[in-house]
Amino acid sequence: MSRFVLVFRGPGEIPQEELRLICEHAGARILDMRPSKAVLLEVDGPAVNLLADVRKLKHWIASEQRTYRLA
Repeated sequence: MSRFVLVFRGPGEIPQEELRLICEHAGARILDMRPSKAVLLEVDGPAVNLLADVRKLKHWIASEQRTYRLA
């Protein structure tokens, strides 16, 4: 299971149609949405198609969430 942070950098609110397209990917579900237009998405399974589709959308960027263990 992977988590991704998606950010809408376009004008106005997050387009609900684009968000729906992103969430249609198998195993994808929204964990959190921020007023800053950031969406935390959890993906159960391969995320290659999800990332490819997000790249096609004009005002979206996506990055896999990473955590670091501090010693």
